[in-house]
Amino acid sequence: MDCDLNTYITNIIKDDLNIEIIKDILRKILNGLKYLHDSNIIHRDMKPQNILVNYKNKKDLQVKIADFGWSKLCSIIQKPNTKNLSKN
Repeated sequence: MDCDLNTYITNIIKDDLNIEIIKDILRKILNGLKYLHDSNIIHRDMKPQNILVNYKNKKDLQVKIADFGWSKLCSIIQKPNTKNLSKN
């Protein structure tokens, strides 16, 4: 990968950043998160520095989620404990 998302936005494409590029990057990040969540993995440290961008081909950026040091494997979806506070 060439750089992280923060470097890509602030130093490399800062003057050419447009809504189509933003939508493309966000779509790829969200697809990656969906894949992780479907695999019961929670990243827990999403930030621009943990998104890697390969920008050699500007028409088809490669975007990858990195740094899984704080990630968590969730085997069971936990539901919060709630009490019914309404009185009949």
